Amino acid sequence: MAQFVFTVLDPKGNRSSGTLEATSRSAAMKNLSDKEMVVTNLTEMRTRKESLKVSGEDLLLFTQELGSMLKAGILLSKALNVLASDVENSSLRQIALELDAGINSGKTLTECLKQYPKVFDKLYVSMVEAGEGGGELPLILLRLAKYIEQSEILKKKIISQLYYPAMTLVFAMLVMLFILSYGIPIVVSVYSGFDTELPLLTQLVLVFGKFMQSYWHALIVVLAVLVVALIHLLNTEKGAYYFDKLMLEIRVIGPLVKKMAIARFARTLGTLYGAGVPILHAMELTAGGIGNRVMEKLLRKSLENISEGSSVTQALGKVKVFTPMAMSMMAAGEETGSLDVMLNELAEFYETQVEISVRALTSLLEPIIMIFVGMFVAVIILALALPFMQLFTVLK
Repeated sequence: MAQFVFTVLDPKGNRSSGTLEATSRSAAMKNLSDKEMVVTNLTEMRTRKESLKVSGEDLLLFTQELGSMLKAGILLSKALNVLASDVENSSLRQIALELDAGINSGKTLTECLKQYPKVFDKLYVSMVEAGEGGGELPLILLRLAKYIEQSEILKKKIISQLYYPAMTLVFAMLVMLFILSYGIPIVVSVYSGFDTELPLLTQLVLVFGKFMQSYWHALIVVLAVLVVALIHLLNTEKGAYYFDKLMLEIRVIGPLVKKMAIARFARTLGTLYGAGVPILHAMELTAGGIGNRVMEKLLRKSLENISEGSSVTQALGKVKVFTPMAMSMMAAGEETGSLDVMLNELAEFYETQVEISVRALTSLLEPIIMIFVGMFVAVIILALALPFMQLFTVLK
């Protein structure tokens, strides 16, 4: 028997969602039709929670709508049922229905969310737990939605800035491969009728072109193996740590990585602390999500000092993770009792700095790529022209 998630309209036009068991999709459809229901959606449920996939945008919409409905006074179970009827993502629809079932069985929303660690991370669950404990779940969900929105905006800005250089580089590589594989051999075929030796540059380019033409499939295999090996290495704790360390040490990339980490730290800690999560637990969650293992290790050292009574600023000052400006802003926030507000302002500042740095980096990459492509084209043109110039000299 398979399980299906359904959305139907009853004879009065009321929409509802739920789950049912059936031997096949057609059997499930017949079961609902026999009850005079108009089926608007019928999806087979995935049995493994690990296979459920929800994008950042879908999670943002889910969180916003749930917070808004709870703020309007709609009961949690009813709100989840409405979301299950409206969302387009089948994974999120299944989750909403299962959350609804868990709530109706007497569980808290926090307990239900913990069953989906791939969708709702520790930060999400901790904020919901704080909201349920303090009786401010609607407010916390809306604040959490704002956090997700800011994270998605920053991510899209970075991707959009890197998109053009990446596409330019890919196109340039394809043009190079085409010229090497087909352009040079044509010149050779034209030139082969004359009893004279090809120029050295043309010979070198020709050898490289023949190599690419003959062994391109082997190169793809080697490249794929290297990529898989790199991914495997980065999935190990030691490999990921040294990769993050390398990123911090590269002169051009290091400052950008640090700014991104500071922005993420400030946004996450400000959101958690503002939601009422205890500072030590909030710091622990923030350290795990900062995105750089070297900085995470230093942040975890500061937890010991905080647990012994040190302030956040004092503890962070000892491990020397952040810039003097960031430390000054956090210190001012602690002194005035508005640490969460100051952290959010710090996050906005560094998110802007990240955007500026990415834009500067891409503006630097574009001319470098164009120079590289131009040099390659110049070499190819010279390699193509030299035989004809030599031939012209011989015939003359």
